Amino acid sequence: MKRSTLNKNLCAALLLFCALLLGGVALQSAYGFADLGEPALNPNENLRLETGVVNGLLVDRYTWRDSAGRARSASLVRYGQATGGYAIQLTYQVQENNRWRTVYLNPPTDRGDAGFGYFVSHELYRYFDANVCQDGSNNCTIANVHGDDDSPLSLWLPGNGRTISVTADEAIHEFTLNYPHWGTTIPIANPNYGGDLTPGNPALHKKYDLPVTIRWTFTKGRDYPLWSVMYDLRDAPVNTVSADMRGPYGYLIFDETDGPLTSLEWGDQYIFKTRGNAVSTQSQWLWNTVNMGARYNLLVAGQYELGLVESVPYRMSRLGSGYSDDRNETSTGHQGCPDARWRMPCNWEWTYQSIQYEEFDTRPTRAKKLAWGTAPYMGLDRTSDDLGEPFNGYPVISYSVWITFDKSGGAKTRRLAASN
Repeated sequence: MKRSTLNKNLCAALLLFCALLLGGVALQSAYGFADLGEPALNPNENLRLETGVVNGLLVDRYTWRDSAGRARSASLVRYGQATGGYAIQLTYQVQENNRWRTVYLNPPTDRGDAGFGYFVSHELYRYFDANVCQDGSNNCTIANVHGDDDSPLSLWLPGNGRTISVTADEAIHEFTLNYPHWGTTIPIANPNYGGDLTPGNPALHKKYDLPVTIRWTFTKGRDYPLWSVMYDLRDAPVNTVSADMRGPYGYLIFDETDGPLTSLEWGDQYIFKTRGNAVSTQSQWLWNTVNMGARYNLLVAGQYELGLVESVPYRMSRLGSGYSDDRNETSTGHQGCPDARWRMPCNWEWTYQSIQYEEFDTRPTRAKKLAWGTAPYMGLDRTSDDLGEPFNGYPVISYSVWITFDKSGGAKTRRLAASN
């Protein structure tokens, strides 16, 4: 997993801050909607759809009754504002001292990637037949050759949103957009590791606009929304584009106080878990337990958790994983990333993106970035990933994940992953 561009996030953060600062007054006058209060359901309600303002943005808020009979909500940002197509707030209820209270997951106000559930896809780094990259080398993305962003955050792209259906027990909301990727005009079957050199001639490059469909499903009796995506690559001929998929993507303060992380976990072929009660580049870790459940990615801060769990078992997943020297190893027997002086695996070896490109050093991290991840070969006709596992990257890629947010120290996310 390669590093996200920092400059674009800083610029975007300024725009988002202005939108959040001014949005409440502007939206009420322009749309006639007021701020939404605490999410709630009437005794005879299992699901409610409201339109109003949350965190300064116009949203469609879905509130549903979870497995404990309590209200949970997701506020989905409408397009036509500075940003759109994602959740600006999630909520659930916990019982403390014999009373129920609402826990809010809100974004920070100083980040361009704030919010959760939008789409991101990173183009594969490849080797060219000439030194055409911005840094003078021959190893970069095609987008880099053209001075473009190889992985825009979709919340800043135009799109459309609509409610697909609302019943007494279930609601479905859909976002659609075109997500761009640079590719070639001629097939390059093996652009990775210099297997087949990509022409440096810009005339043989093309920017493709590729449709993305995202659906949020809220169901009575389920604790978590199901987030589903379909990325249609058919407008790019096979073997002309190569990229991964990292949605759902974003940054939410999920622990109320923005405290330090106490655990980082994920599951691919094996389960990865940090040891101890803090997470840093020097954390000890295990990555050698066979995963008998589903793919997942999990952040834990004390008793609070934010995670993603694929809706099918690992053995049925066709998303693929990238290469890592550290898989099926532990920090006791294997130094993770000696070149960076990390005990942890190198940032590019993590199966899913999360905190590895944030403020992540020898100190306990407070970073709250979470995303998904796949093999970087979407667009190619490969049938296996770097592990030799079955892989499908063309022509249409779709998957679904549960977005987990709770106060169980990660136990509920792990249990959901193990049950698949």
